[in-house]
Amino acid sequence: MDKYINLQNILSLYEDKISKTVKNKKRLYRFERNKYANITNIIKQLKSDNYHMQPYNIFIIHEPKCR
Repeated sequence: MDKYINLQNILSLYEDKISKTVKNKKRLYRFERNKYANITNIIKQLKSDNYHMQPYNIFIIHEPKCR
């Protein structure tokens, strides 16, 4: 698993998948300001098995119909 956890792979994943599908643009811009430091921090957490997923943000959309 460690062979996949490197700056090039994580940066490529971020730029190809994550940044294009993020809906919360404010959080994306905040992350982008310190992108390399944030990605380096994520890599350290992944390698030390110290990374924990955040809980999902669950909400109900009532307009134009309840989903």
